[in-house]
Amino acid sequence: MEHQKTIDQDSLYSKDELDLLRLLMNFLDLARKRWWLFALTMCLGIVISLVVSFVNYTPMYQCQATFTVSSKENSGFYYSANAANQMSKTFPYILGSNYFQSVLLDTMDEDHLNGTITAQTIENSNMVTIAVSSTSAEDARNILEAALQVYPEVSRFVLGNVEFQLIDEIQTPQEPFNQPNIQRVIGVGALGGLLVVSIVFLLIALLNNTLKTIEDIERFSNLDCLGVLPEVKQKARKNSRTDPLISVLDQRTPYGFRESMSSLALRIQTALHAKNGKVLMVTSSAAGEGKSTIAANLAMQLAKEDKWVVLVDLDLRNSRDAQLLDIPNGINVADVLRNPQLLEKDFVYFSKSHGIFFWGGNGREANPASLLSGAKLREILEWLKSRVDYVILDTPPCGMFQDAAVLADCADASLLVVRHDAITESNMRETLSLLNSTTISVLGYVLNGYPQTTSHYGYGRYGYGKYGYGKYGYGESQKQMPKEHSPEHRGIPL
Repeated sequence: MEHQKTIDQDSLYSKDELDLLRLLMNFLDLARKRWWLFALTMCLGIVISLVVSFVNYTPMYQCQATFTVSSKENSGFYYSANAANQMSKTFPYILGSNYFQSVLLDTMDEDHLNGTITAQTIENSNMVTIAVSSTSAEDARNILEAALQVYPEVSRFVLGNVEFQLIDEIQTPQEPFNQPNIQRVIGVGALGGLLVVSIVFLLIALLNNTLKTIEDIERFSNLDCLGVLPEVKQKARKNSRTDPLISVLDQRTPYGFRESMSSLALRIQTALHAKNGKVLMVTSSAAGEGKSTIAANLAMQLAKEDKWVVLVDLDLRNSRDAQLLDIPNGINVADVLRNPQLLEKDFVYFSKSHGIFFWGGNGREANPASLLSGAKLREILEWLKSRVDYVILDTPPCGMFQDAAVLADCADASLLVVRHDAITESNMRETLSLLNSTTISVLGYVLNGYPQTTSHYGYGRYGYGKYGYGKYGYGESQKQMPKEHSPEHRGIPL
């Protein structure tokens, strides 16, 4: 059976366009799943920005004075536009000169200047504003007063005799002029955090090559998609080591999941009927893709349609179906295969609440290959097959272990579970290669955990109204078994 498929380049976008689209979809998917990281990183950025602003903050005081400058000739002081223009150009050089600095320090009787001096002249006027910035308000005022005192003496070589006329009095500054803008600091921190997490998500999206859609799988495989199951989130049960089973029998389970499972069961029945088969092997590429949940729900869905179904937990490395179904005292498959005398006991359990037969228990087998490859298991499965309508085998992930390949001859066909955004293309190729090396027929795959918005499956028409607690509700109110179809009549020990 051929599992590979050549890509039709004419039916796809160009490679660059496809990569950009995939990158965008990966980014949006990450943002949807990890939206809280945006909020967390933005809050962290705000905290870091505030801390840095506080640690690096040094209060600065500014003292300034505005005055007019007049030039002196024989007739007295007067305003000259040429002198004012020349002063405007030379003022910064005079203030920054070593000579001015030394004269200023001598006048103040200081070794160093605790502040900086700037000046600004109003164009086409003789008005000048000098500002002194310092970490000390008193130093700012003292420096300004000294500068106004020594500047005429220093500048007379350039401007001649000049005189300053103050327009307003010099005031000692009462508060820093550089107080941080908290809103701006918060905005910068939030934007920085948003930028960081966006870059990280973009890099992850760029490197992410997991399978997310049917189109992703169709690029390299010709397997049929038998169904798409929406993502369902349930609260964990208290004092339980396992998550609660998402069940088609529970009316609280979203309608979309139950309806999709019903469609999946119908397609599988049709496919098995075409092959005259009864035994279906459910497997996946890796752990955590939901194969056990789908195997159990598939069995329950078929049972809802008046089919007699046996669910067999053959994942001996991690038997957990009994816990999922809340079935007590289940007998492990490995124990029955080691001790054939258990066949005389009730090794198959009938769950009235689920409407299915179940064979399995709890426990872990380090190396179950010898048990799974033995003839005894095949004899028991053939015996079960002759007494029920369908046998569902929950097997280990075939991308991780050889157990599924060993069990291939026990089933008439297999169903591959592919979880959205869980495995890479290379994982899927390895799985298909392994299945292709066996004689088993792969019916197709089911895409599990596909993200859906609440608007798709709300609590309207398909909520607790028309399809509420009824015939197939929770608990023991399941369909009554006709006497001729009872477990005893079928010859299954209970």
